[in-house]
Amino acid sequence: MLAVKAGEIMMKSGAEIYRVEDTITRICNACRIPHVEVFATPTGLFVSIDSGDDESEVLTYVNRIHSSATDLMKIAEINQFSRIFTNTSLSIGEGLKLLDKIASHKPYPFWIRLIGAFLVSSFFCRLLSGSLIDTICSGVIGVTSYGLSSFLYKYDINYFIRGFCCCALATVLSLLSVTLAIGNSAGSMIIGSMMLFVPGTAITNSIRDLLSGDMLSGLARMAEAFVVAVSLATGAGIVIKLWSFMGISTETVSQSNEMVISLIMGFFATLGFCILLHVPKKSIVVSSLVGGIAWAIFQLTMGFGSIAACFLAACAVGILSEILSRLLKQASTVFSIPGIMPLVPGSGMYYTMLKLINGNLDSAASLGAQTMFLAGAIALGLLVTSSIIRMTLTIHRKVLRK
Repeated sequence: MLAVKAGEIMMKSGAEIYRVEDTITRICNACRIPHVEVFATPTGLFVSIDSGDDESEVLTYVNRIHSSATDLMKIAEINQFSRIFTNTSLSIGEGLKLLDKIASHKPYPFWIRLIGAFLVSSFFCRLLSGSLIDTICSGVIGVTSYGLSSFLYKYDINYFIRGFCCCALATVLSLLSVTLAIGNSAGSMIIGSMMLFVPGTAITNSIRDLLSGDMLSGLARMAEAFVVAVSLATGAGIVIKLWSFMGISTETVSQSNEMVISLIMGFFATLGFCILLHVPKKSIVVSSLVGGIAWAIFQLTMGFGSIAACFLAACAVGILSEILSRLLKQASTVFSIPGIMPLVPGSGMYYTMLKLINGNLDSAASLGAQTMFLAGAIALGLLVTSSIIRMTLTIHRKVLRK
């Protein structure tokens, strides 16, 4: 039960499949259980244990996962708990108490999360070359949309309706600000606000699971990400289409090209996500810096093409995450998930739906495919770097043993 409970907390907090399965296996091995089989999916955990003999009785635990959210603090604490449990004489009873304490941890206070929402919306708008007034407007719109999302979540409104309503509200406020001559670029404000709800974690983890061979989990998470993306794009697209009947058009956006400014903007945009994703306090600045570096590298390497730039930036995130996880004794997820957030192709989903709404099917198909390739480049970059580092460490350990 201890191992299953730890896995359940990790799965509900948005951990990767391999991390959940590895944690459960480690805890069971620490309890001197020789044979453990773990099968984890986003909606359930299946754990079978036995003594390894041909005639031994097999015990199977099944745990249904009813809901999930991204909470990097809990993932980090479970990661630390597994180290403590496997390396000390901590009893099962004491372990269960620690897990109950971890599970009961609350996210940052609501007002701090609103600050995070403001940072995400405003600085992502600035990353897309929004003006100063656009940046401020986008921050206010993001706070309003996030407040609506929290209100709907409180009443158990499903994520499709939440995403649709929040993006529709953000789009209305963005278009209204341009109409009233308060803001200049509705597109940059809409995208800045949409980034609060883009399923970046689900997209990245789904492709990583598929590339790692966890087909069921990968397809399930990809389906979840697709549904969320459709809800976001539909909410924005319908409002834009209705607005266009009034003779109002939106402006296109361009990307920032100054590396220093990109790093600063990326830092503060990631800082907002660190707050929303409940990153451990001592790791917030470092995690935000990883995101800033990723965005700066992306801008610097755009000459190679957006997909190659995304891959190189994700590789940088993967390398930095693995190094920092060992230096700071934290799970690499604490640094990698916030680090890739500036790279998540939220604008691609926005423009794909915009083309669909306007009947440009060829352009929509092209943009949609490019968006998926960008997401794949992020996942592949993280997977390649983590695999190389783990392989190097494995070889190093074997050499030391010899």
